[in-house]
Amino acid sequence: LSNIHYANYCPQTEDPIENFFIITNQHLFMIFPYSVPLAIWGKVQNILCTFIWNYMDVFVMIVSIGLAAKFRQ
Repeated sequence: LSNIHYANYCPQTEDPIENFFIITNQHLFMIFPYSVPLAIWGKVQNILCTFIWNYMDVFVMIVSIGLAAKFRQ
């Protein structure tokens, strides 16, 4: 939410959507110039990494529950 606010009130370009993608994917656009396909790819990559991160959290919780049950025996 703060990135959207920053993109609107501290613009680097005239387009607020381009500003949002530049701010949220700075690591990408420091190397490559801005383009819409690259911005979409960066957003998809962000969403996929979020799902992977959440899966790993659930995996660690399930393994820890299994180990705790095994140690109680």
